[in-house]
Amino acid sequence: MAGSFFSVRNHRLTRLLVVAVLCLLVLGGSLLLNSSTSATSASDKAISGAFVGKVEAGTGSNGRDYYLSFTVNQGKALIAVATLTSIYSNKVVIQNHTVKSEVGFKRSSLQNKQAWAVDVKVDREQVTGRFIVHNQGQDKSYNVKATKATGDAGLYWTKTRSEHTTYVGGWILLPNAYEQGGGILKDGQQVESRPELRSPQIHTQRANLDENTTLLIQKVDPSMIDSVDLPSPSR
Repeated sequence: MAGSFFSVRNHRLTRLLVVAVLCLLVLGGSLLLNSSTSATSASDKAISGAFVGKVEAGTGSNGRDYYLSFTVNQGKALIAVATLTSIYSNKVVIQNHTVKSEVGFKRSSLQNKQAWAVDVKVDREQVTGRFIVHNQGQDKSYNVKATKATGDAGLYWTKTRSEHTTYVGGWILLPNAYEQGGGILKDGQQVESRPELRSPQIHTQRANLDENTTLLIQKVDPSMIDSVDLPSPSR
């Protein structure tokens, strides 16, 4: 009887030791994973800056240019894509220096996809990767390279309240400042035209939409990305 008692007791102790070892292994693996994730996050957070680039998506009646900007700060990125008349954006978290995101507006003809997507790598001097155009269920992929926004180049934003109307929109300017895209929304609906941003407008931070409306212009700094809002028009 005593032998049976000690046998059961030893069996229970063995089970407890096995469970304890397994728990320690799981805890150790979790700590290693957290340590790796923290290291990656710290590396991603070390990158800060604004990058701009352009994608020439073909020629002919269906060809168009897309202007892109990536504003990066503290492990987050504000992505903006602009055509000559519109601008769209999305905010994402950077993981392992990689940004993957849909950008734009959903359309049933695109099978509920967004208009565009990016899959890029971010480093201190440039953003490189792929820019994907969704077109009636057929995706086209293009190389994209965005470099540091120097001088007047960068992403510009307006959120102006005039009487009972709200104007929200933005511009993406390339380094020569004469290549730019963007658009303005008036109470959520897209305005047919927008002001061209030139040095006088950039330096005075004001641009005239029409003779009755002056928009307040602000260049987007990396520290601003949580507050910048570029909503898409209803589709």
